[in-house]
Amino acid sequence: MGRRILLVNVVSAEPLNKRTRWSAVLYPSPPLGLVSIGTVLRNLGAEVFIRDQALITDSAVSTVSQLVSLRPDAIGVGIIGNNFSSAQRLISNLKKKLPTSSIFAGGALA
Repeated sequence: MGRRILLVNVVSAEPLNKRTRWSAVLYPSPPLGLVSIGTVLRNLGAEVFIRDQALITDSAVSTVSQLVSLRPDAIGVGIIGNNFSSAQRLISNLKKKLPTSSIFAGGALA
């Protein structure tokens, strides 16, 4: 089995309501960049997990716990304009919980 790679589409921290986040309204499409990267990595033998937070209403603590439970060797985070501060917080939390995992970022503000 290859390396375990986690790719995360981070969303803005503020929900529109209890069920929908702003990014799901503003960007109602799948994270095609992450899906493309995940496909290439899977074809190279990696075990790939993609977490799209746009449609998930879990708390930040729950989200970090779920990501940590995957025990990834590397974590990729997509960063665009409206999610920059949320991505920074997520990366900081993941670095604390998974100090041996490599973390990389992509997107407009990476």
